[in-house]
Amino acid sequence: MKNSVIVRIFLASPMDVAEERETFRKAIRQVNESISKNLSVSFEVVGWEEYVLPDAGIDAQDVVNRQIHQDYDIFVGLFRDRVGTRTHRAQSGTVEEYELALIKKNAQPDLRLMCYFFACDTTTPEVAALKKRMDAEGVLYSDGIEPRDFAGLVIRHFSQLLLQYAKAEAGRERQNAQAVESRSVAVALLLEGQTVLVKRSAGCKTGAGLWQKGARRPRRRLCGRYGRSWALSCGKAA
Repeated sequence: MKNSVIVRIFLASPMDVAEERETFRKAIRQVNESISKNLSVSFEVVGWEEYVLPDAGIDAQDVVNRQIHQDYDIFVGLFRDRVGTRTHRAQSGTVEEYELALIKKNAQPDLRLMCYFFACDTTTPEVAALKKRMDAEGVLYSDGIEPRDFAGLVIRHFSQLLLQYAKAEAGRERQNAQAVESRSVAVALLLEGQTVLVKRSAGCKTGAGLWQKGARRPRRRLCGRYGRSWALSCGKAA
């Protein structure tokens, strides 16, 4: 099946986990190759390496922020024993990206925010403070991950996510198909000169009512808060 929906994953991390960033990308490619080819959904990893062009700004992180535009569906943060280099606005570039993701999640609740902390000999104060902050902000993260186990963890987590996105997309496609079928039936009845009750579906901006062939306005408005109506029989605004 051809993939029609791309779920974008923004990958944020300090530079001390460069190897784990590549492990993550390979694991996502494996998920796409083994599972998404049979579904209508696939993942795309968005990182500064591939998507950010050389430019100037207040600082390097400002350039990244302006070019990525927070255009993603899943935020993934990777950490070990440091949080990164301080910017003019936050403790580090990665922390700034995390803060922007929190703001985005407040406006878009279905955004996924997934953070992974790798095992290290000692936990630095800055990493401990970040974990404590995430606890206070209601962010559940994976902790103490061994690098050798990371690929399997990503494959397991994102295989589950891919199936969830595919299920949601299949539900939307069924709703769209039912809406098209309902409109087709209504038009067919109108062509036969019958009165049709048009129901308003969720998210539809056209009001419901009783319609007759050739009518420019509903015979009796049953519900609807919008001032404009749409006559299925003549295709003109009423």
